[in-house]
Amino acid sequence: MYGGIRMRLVLGQNKWIDLEYIGGNIYQVLDEHNCRIEVVIGDLIRQTNRGWEVFNSPNMNSPKFVIPTRAKLENDEEE
Repeated sequence: MYGGIRMRLVLGQNKWIDLEYIGGNIYQVLDEHNCRIEVVIGDLIRQTNRGWEVFNSPNMNSPKFVIPTRAKLENDEEE
């Protein structure tokens, strides 16, 4: 399967970011719920040992925000 897998990054109780898997360790933001961080639809999120790094575009050298590693990635497929 090539991309298109929907995931949810849970930041806390009633706080999450809906993502689409792009490939490798890269996800694209589809929506957010009750998050008070600098993330907008279309941003890219990369999973690293440091945490979840948020970028405006893939050409950025440093992230605009880092979400701590305690955030949990869950499958968000609705059938």
